[in-house]
Amino acid sequence: MQKYVLILAMMLSFNAYADELPSCGTNCTYSLVQNGMDKNNNPTYTLIMEPIDKNKEASTIGSVTCSTSPCRNTSLWANSNVTKVEFKEGITTIGKNTLEFMHSVTSISLPKGLKTIATEAMNGTSVSHLDIPSSVTSIGSYGLAMGYLKSINGLPQGLTSIHAWTFESSQLKDLVIPDSVTTISENAFGKEGHDKAAIQTLYCSEALQSQCEAAVQWKKDLGREVNVVSYQKYGNSYYYKGKFYTNPNDIIGDHHIKKRIYSIDEANKVAKRTGNTFRIRYR
Repeated sequence: MQKYVLILAMMLSFNAYADELPSCGTNCTYSLVQNGMDKNNNPTYTLIMEPIDKNKEASTIGSVTCSTSPCRNTSLWANSNVTKVEFKEGITTIGKNTLEFMHSVTSISLPKGLKTIATEAMNGTSVSHLDIPSSVTSIGSYGLAMGYLKSINGLPQGLTSIHAWTFESSQLKDLVIPDSVTTISENAFGKEGHDKAAIQTLYCSEALQSQCEAAVQWKKDLGREVNVVSYQKYGNSYYYKGKFYTNPNDIIGDHHIKKRIYSIDEANKVAKRTGNTFRIRYR
C-alpha cells in the first residue's frame, strides 16, 4: 500500500508540471518504479519511458503522457530522486533537454532503433558508461557532455556530424571518430575557458584528419597533451598500425573494451587476443 501511495504522490507531482515535461518522443508515457532507498532512507526510482500502447489507456497509476514538444523543468527533474532511466524500444528520438540536470541518474538504457539524441538530452547526468545503439545517426550539441562519462561502446557508423560542445566536459580519454563522419566542429570538445573534456587521443580517418586536429588544437595551445592519429579504410576493413579491423572502434579495444561481453567463452576469446585478464560484470 505504501508503495502505491509513493507512486501516486510522484504522479500527482508530475501532473502538476504536465505542460513542462520534456519530450522523449511522440506518443510516449513516463512511469516511475521504486528501485531502492538512498542513504537518507528516501525511495529511489527508475524512470521508464515507452511508447503508448494504443490498446490500453494512456494514463495509468504512476504515469503521465509526455508532451510532444521539447521543454525543460530543471527543478522538477533534479529533485525527483531518479537513479536509473530506461527508454523502451519504439522510441526513436530523445528530445532536447529530456534528462538535463538529472544529477541523481547513474544509469541510462537506450533502445534499439534509436535514431536521434537531441541537444543537451542527457547533459548533467552522472552516468559513467553509455551504450549507444548502432542505429543512432544524430547527436546534438552537448549530446554527450556528461561530466562523469568515462566510456562508451563506440560512436555508431552512420553518424555524419560531430557538433559543437558534443563532448564538452566528458571524461572520455580515447575516442574513435567513425569514417561516416564528414564534419567535426572545432568546439566539439569545448574551447579555452571550457577546458573540462578529458580527451587525450583522437582516432580519425585520413579524410577527417585536419578537422580532428582543429578540434583539439586549442587544448594543445593550453599545453595539454592531445594526440590525433589516423586510420585507413580498405573496402570494409580498417587499417591501423599493421592490423585490420572490421569495426573502427576495435582499434582501441586492446586497452579499452568498447563492446559488451555476453558469455564466458566470448570473454576468453577476447582475452586471448589481447593478452589481458578481464573482470566480468553481469547486469
